[in-house]
Amino acid sequence: MQVLSHAPPAAQNLPPAESVVAAKRANDMLHEAVRAHPTRFAGFAALPTPDPKASVEELERAVVKLGFKGAMVHGLTHGAFIDEKRFWPIFERAQALDVPIYLHPAIIHPKVFELYFKDYPQMKPRARGASPWRRPPRRCA
Repeated sequence: MQVLSHAPPAAQNLPPAESVVAAKRANDMLHEAVRAHPTRFAGFAALPTPDPKASVEELERAVVKLGFKGAMVHGLTHGAFIDEKRFWPIFERAQALDVPIYLHPAIIHPKVFELYFKDYPQMKPRARGASPWRRPPRRCA
Protein backbone atom coordinates (compact mmCIF):
# COMPACT_ATOMS: atom_id res chain seq x y z
CA MET A 1 0.00 0.00 0.00
CA GLN A 2 1.29 3.45 -0.95
CA VAL A 3 -0.21 6.78 0.09
CA LEU A 4 -0.13 9.17 -2.85
CA SER A 5 -0.10 12.94 -2.56
CA HIS A 6 0.67 16.05 -4.58
CA ALA A 7 4.05 17.65 -5.19
CA PRO A 8 4.95 20.89 -3.43
CA PRO A 9 3.60 23.47 -3.24
CA ALA A 10 0.35 21.80 -4.40
CA ALA A 11 -2.35 24.51 -4.24
CA GLN A 12 -0.77 26.42 -1.37
CA ASN A 13 0.76 29.39 -3.14
CA LEU A 14 -1.97 30.18 -5.61
CA PRO A 15 -4.43 33.02 -5.05
CA PRO A 16 -7.22 31.81 -2.72
CA ALA A 17 -9.95 31.29 -5.33
CA GLU A 18 -7.56 29.52 -7.72
CA SER A 19 -6.22 27.33 -4.92
CA VAL A 20 -9.72 26.05 -4.15
CA VAL A 21 -10.33 25.05 -7.77
CA ALA A 22 -6.85 23.52 -8.13
CA ALA A 23 -7.08 21.50 -4.91
CA LYS A 24 -10.50 20.08 -5.80
CA ARG A 25 -9.36 19.19 -9.31
CA ALA A 26 -6.14 17.60 -8.05
CA ASN A 27 -7.99 15.61 -5.39
CA ASP A 28 -10.57 14.40 -7.89
CA MET A 29 -7.78 13.21 -10.20
CA LEU A 30 -5.98 11.50 -7.33
CA HIS A 31 -9.24 9.84 -6.32
CA GLU A 32 -9.52 8.33 -9.80
CA ALA A 33 -6.02 6.85 -9.50
CA VAL A 34 -6.79 5.43 -6.07
CA ARG A 35 -10.14 4.09 -7.23
CA ALA A 36 -8.46 2.31 -10.14
CA HIS A 37 -6.09 0.50 -7.75
CA PRO A 38 -7.74 0.46 -4.30
CA THR A 39 -5.61 -2.33 -2.87
CA ARG A 40 -2.42 -0.60 -3.97
CA PHE A 41 -3.02 3.12 -3.36
CA ALA A 42 -4.53 5.49 -0.79
CA GLY A 43 -4.54 9.28 -0.92
CA PHE A 44 -3.57 12.39 1.03
CA ALA A 45 -5.54 15.47 0.00
CA ALA A 46 -4.12 18.72 -1.29
CA LEU A 47 -5.63 21.62 0.67
CA PRO A 48 -6.27 25.16 -0.56
CA THR A 49 -4.56 26.69 2.49
CA PRO A 50 -4.75 30.29 1.20
CA ASP A 51 -8.46 29.90 2.08
CA PRO A 52 -8.56 28.10 5.46
CA LYS A 53 -12.37 27.79 5.46
CA ALA A 54 -12.26 26.13 2.03
CA SER A 55 -9.43 23.90 3.30
CA VAL A 56 -11.68 22.63 6.08
CA GLU A 57 -14.44 21.89 3.56
CA GLU A 58 -12.03 20.18 1.14
CA LEU A 59 -10.51 18.06 3.89
CA GLU A 60 -14.00 16.92 4.91
CA ARG A 61 -14.91 16.13 1.28
CA ALA A 62 -11.64 14.34 0.60
CA VAL A 63 -11.91 12.11 3.67
CA VAL A 64 -15.67 11.46 3.77
CA LYS A 65 -16.55 11.38 0.07
CA LEU A 66 -13.26 10.41 -1.60
CA GLY A 67 -11.97 8.11 1.14
CA PHE A 68 -8.60 9.85 1.59
CA LYS A 69 -6.56 9.03 4.67
CA GLY A 70 -5.59 12.62 5.55
CA ALA A 71 -3.87 15.57 3.87
CA MET A 72 -0.41 16.90 3.12
CA VAL A 73 0.72 20.49 3.64
CA HIS A 74 3.96 21.71 2.06
CA GLY A 75 5.65 24.27 4.31
CA LEU A 76 4.58 27.88 4.00
CA THR A 77 1.43 29.40 2.52
CA HIS A 78 2.37 32.72 0.93
CA GLY A 79 5.13 33.04 3.53
CA ALA A 80 2.82 32.20 6.46
CA PHE A 81 3.57 29.37 8.85
CA ILE A 82 0.87 26.69 9.14
CA ASP A 83 0.68 27.07 12.93
CA GLU A 84 -0.78 30.58 12.67
CA LYS A 85 -4.19 30.85 14.32
CA ARG A 86 -6.06 31.33 11.03
CA PHE A 87 -5.07 27.75 10.05
CA TRP A 88 -6.21 26.14 13.31
CA PRO A 89 -9.64 25.14 11.92
CA ILE A 90 -7.85 22.80 9.47
CA PHE A 91 -6.24 20.93 12.34
CA GLU A 92 -9.48 20.94 14.33
CA ARG A 93 -11.30 19.30 11.43
CA ALA A 94 -8.52 16.75 10.96
CA GLN A 95 -8.80 15.90 14.64
CA ALA A 96 -12.60 15.55 14.37
CA LEU A 97 -12.15 13.26 11.35
CA ASP A 98 -9.33 11.38 13.13
CA VAL A 99 -6.93 11.77 10.20
CA PRO A 100 -3.35 13.07 10.02
CA ILE A 101 -2.04 16.21 8.40
CA TYR A 102 1.42 15.43 7.05
CA LEU A 103 3.62 18.53 7.31
CA HIS A 104 6.10 18.10 4.49
CA PRO A 105 9.40 20.02 4.72
CA ALA A 106 9.76 22.79 2.19
CA ILE A 107 11.94 25.75 1.36
CA ILE A 108 13.07 27.53 4.50
CA HIS A 109 11.49 30.94 5.16
CA PRO A 110 14.15 33.58 4.34
CA LYS A 111 14.04 35.14 7.82
CA VAL A 112 14.42 31.74 9.48
CA PHE A 113 17.31 30.89 7.18
CA GLU A 114 18.99 34.20 7.97
CA LEU A 115 18.59 33.70 11.71
CA TYR A 116 19.76 30.07 11.80
CA PHE A 117 22.64 30.34 9.34
CA LYS A 118 23.93 33.91 9.73
CA ASP A 119 27.23 32.60 11.11
CA TYR A 120 27.69 30.20 8.19
CA PRO A 121 28.15 32.27 5.03
CA GLN A 122 28.92 29.15 3.00
CA MET A 123 25.31 27.99 3.50
CA LYS A 124 22.90 28.98 0.76
CA PRO A 125 19.18 28.26 0.56
CA ARG A 126 18.46 25.59 -2.00
CA ALA A 127 15.89 26.09 -4.70
CA ARG A 128 14.12 22.88 -3.66
CA GLY A 129 13.82 21.19 -0.32
CA ALA A 130 14.66 22.34 3.14
CA SER A 131 18.34 21.47 3.44
CA PRO A 132 20.87 24.27 2.90
CA TRP A 133 23.73 21.80 2.50
CA ARG A 134 25.04 20.83 -0.87
CA ARG A 135 25.79 17.16 -1.29
CA PRO A 136 28.13 15.82 -3.96
CA PRO A 137 26.34 13.72 -6.56
CA ARG A 138 26.32 10.00 -5.95
CA ARG A 139 28.17 7.82 -8.38
CA CYS A 140 27.05 4.35 -9.27
CA ALA A 141 29.69 1.69 -8.91
